[in-house]
Amino acid sequence: MIDLDENKELQDWLCNFADEQIENENKFNIIQSIKDLGNEVFKENFYSRAEKLRSLLKNKELAAKKMQEIKQIAVGFELKLKQITQQALLLIERHNLSVLDFAYGKAGFATVFTKFSDGTFEKPSKRFYAAINDVEKWYSKKSDKKDEIQSIYNAGLNNMMQSIVNIFEEEGKQYYTAVIILKYRYTLPILADLTDKLLRYCGKENIFLLSNSNILVNEIIKENDSPFIYEKIGTRLKNFMIDEFQDTSLLQWQNFKPLVENSLAEGNMSVLVGDVKQSIYRWRNGDWKLLGETIPDEFINNIDSKNLDTNWRSSRRVIEFNNRFFQLAAQHVQNTFDALIEEDNTELSDLYKDRILNAYKGNIQNIPENNKSRGYVQVQSIPDDAKSQDILEMLPPLIEDAQMRGYKPSDIVFLVRKNSQATELVNFFLDYKASSAAKEGISYNVFSSESVLLNSSSAVRFIISILQLRVDYNNDIAKAYIKFYINTLREKEIDSEVFSLTDFDQIWNSLLSKIIYDSSIYALVEQIIFTFKLSDIALEIPFLFALQEAINSFEVVNGADLVHFLAIWEEQKNKKYISIAANETDMNVLTIHKSKGLEYKIVIIPFVSNSHRNDGILWCSTTIEPFNSFEILPVKNQKLLKETIYQKEYFEELFLSYVDELNIYYVAFTRAADELYLLVPKLKEKSESLQILPSIFSSNSFISNESNLMDKDSWVENGSNLQYGQPSICQHSQKQAESFDTARYQITLPKSSIFPHSRNSNFFDDFAENGTRKSYGILMHKILEKIIQKEDIEKTLYQFYLDGVISRKEITSLSGMLLERIEKEPFLAWFNGTYKVLTEQTILVPKSSTKRPDRIMIKENKAVIVDYKFTKSKDPEHLLQMQEYKYLLSEIGYETDAILWYFETGETIAV
Repeated sequence: MIDLDENKELQDWLCNFADEQIENENKFNIIQSIKDLGNEVFKENFYSRAEKLRSLLKNKELAAKKMQEIKQIAVGFELKLKQITQQALLLIERHNLSVLDFAYGKAGFATVFTKFSDGTFEKPSKRFYAAINDVEKWYSKKSDKKDEIQSIYNAGLNNMMQSIVNIFEEEGKQYYTAVIILKYRYTLPILADLTDKLLRYCGKENIFLLSNSNILVNEIIKENDSPFIYEKIGTRLKNFMIDEFQDTSLLQWQNFKPLVENSLAEGNMSVLVGDVKQSIYRWRNGDWKLLGETIPDEFINNIDSKNLDTNWRSSRRVIEFNNRFFQLAAQHVQNTFDALIEEDNTELSDLYKDRILNAYKGNIQNIPENNKSRGYVQVQSIPDDAKSQDILEMLPPLIEDAQMRGYKPSDIVFLVRKNSQATELVNFFLDYKASSAAKEGISYNVFSSESVLLNSSSAVRFIISILQLRVDYNNDIAKAYIKFYINTLREKEIDSEVFSLTDFDQIWNSLLSKIIYDSSIYALVEQIIFTFKLSDIALEIPFLFALQEAINSFEVVNGADLVHFLAIWEEQKNKKYISIAANETDMNVLTIHKSKGLEYKIVIIPFVSNSHRNDGILWCSTTIEPFNSFEILPVKNQKLLKETIYQKEYFEELFLSYVDELNIYYVAFTRAADELYLLVPKLKEKSESLQILPSIFSSNSFISNESNLMDKDSWVENGSNLQYGQPSICQHSQKQAESFDTARYQITLPKSSIFPHSRNSNFFDDFAENGTRKSYGILMHKILEKIIQKEDIEKTLYQFYLDGVISRKEITSLSGMLLERIEKEPFLAWFNGTYKVLTEQTILVPKSSTKRPDRIMIKENKAVIVDYKFTKSKDPEHLLQMQEYKYLLSEIGYETDAILWYFETGETIAV
């Protein structure tokens, strides 16, 4: 979308951004880093700031000057420290000492001088602060350098250390603010240019981004009361109900709020339904604080809160376990956050006091009196260094035991954090099913609508290999896979005449004889499926549908470019998943986000690692100079933010991420109806991550005399396992599940394709009949309108084919005819990118109608107008029309040439 050749300044910014990424973050996938940055322009929290950012950078010279001021803060701070460091190191050397001679050696306070000398300006450690004015902390009891250290202490090193502390206390916050801004300084112009380009592109193409709908509505209703809104929609609503309110964004609520306020003011009732504990879509702008904190404050006198406190889904033991767990978990997360914020900023402590506990104050669920189901929970401890394979190998005994107790495979679900974990789990059970360890009568099939890779299909890989071989017949890997798969099909007794051949060259030639060379990629694949009867393999049908859908999506945008398609396939083949329907013989695997609202009899959570870390972009502002020169700034979310003037934004993001983590567990645990299995790693000492499960289950507080939420007699410690309740036999109803036949893959070969033409199939060969030439001219004008450069021909014609306007045969004939025309002079220069091209551009004529030349080509101050003619005769009206076009563009200020192009003969007439 962005032509870097025309935007040298942006090119420089992108290069600088790439250099920064490599230097500061050790990221070598720069393309992905730029894509991640570019995705910011589609986010709601960015778009609300986009106009400020664009206006901020209109004067880029001024912005660069302000950024230079910020850089000087960092440079000046580092220079002061380096000067003191040089003096300190010289003093240490003169006393025949090294930094390792001081207390704790490499881990001691004196190594700060080495770090500063090497250009690492981290805040001094607690040992450094403790050593100031206390010489006994400078050496160990067994040190043989006590006298030298006493001497250097009195010689001024202690004073130098005090100076360093003073510099950090006085200037450290500004320094680290400058550092963190400078690390992301190149994102500002990139995001500004991307935003500007996106807006112009949407305007040109008449496109409206769905992600902007909330912003558009907000702009419409801003500073207007609700009657204005009712005037626009033509009706008046009295009552509103908003479900899943915990996932509502701030902007969405601002759009709804006037309506709700008006409803209440008129004495009507509105209902907001939600659960703060199930807010797990903050990455989609969901803001649980609206439900948990904002609404109670804004409507304090108009709220009648109803808490649905009875759990009708889960068994008794699962409910009791969850009640106790989330009581402890909420307290643990609150305590962990309190400890962090008090360590770094006591001023913010009151802002977050008990906020996590308040969000979870309604977590205790009542158990219905008729709930006779006892239920079972198992917490299995795993080593903290366990690999994924080690964890997966613990799963078969669990599902074998459950199925032997009467549970169907479809009663079991594995909940995971990421699609990659789902794929890993599916592949593990595929291998386990084929191993000698698999037990007879047990289903190890695992279904995942998210984890089935399109490329995992043998038929898909077979088709791709044939396409690869068509591009390069020397591709030995593709040949090998084709041979392997054909032998596999033979074993499945698929009836195909190609299998009567044994020589690979004969098979290939036989296949090619059945493929139409001028077909699209889609049609080629249809031919392959038909030739090898791949649609006879029921399990492959969903994969065939998905492959053809992917091919169709590609061809709509890129045309039938097989080389380009294969290149994109190689890049994305391990990212494309398919959705298929499960049956009762399959266990399920879902991401926790996808499981929301569902329930399963048995829930197994094998991977409970945390995911609360967010290293994305935070948008920050301040009133402190000189940083307030930029009204908003993007900074990378990282621990260093604690030391900056943006520490409030850092702790707010950390707080929200902690709640996200807790909510993830809440949604996952409450999916279980009968049984819940958790595989929990042991507590890692000195880890900075939020270890909710390991922390709770490593202590003895889960079952305590103070807790009345659980039956202590039902809690059993069995080696590394903790068990609550007893597994039971599952009693299923005798009702037979409905079954549906899988639809066959329907193949439509090119020779039987039907096109919705309003004319005969030989249209372009028949110019003699009355009226045909006029229709032909109209259609050719539409085609040429879309062709800016020669490379657009194939894509344009294929789109007309998909729209049913032309046939597949006509793609070939038209493509040849167009190429023949434009590969000659002067036409070649018109279609090679030399000019900026406007097609069917409207020219407004004062006090008259509009004019639309077929093609206007602009280069600097020179304009060339071209009008296509598809008639055999030359009409004087053509010249008059072109003279008027030429006059209009000359009036605009262009030096203009006008040319009539009689397309059939190739003749041109300059006007």
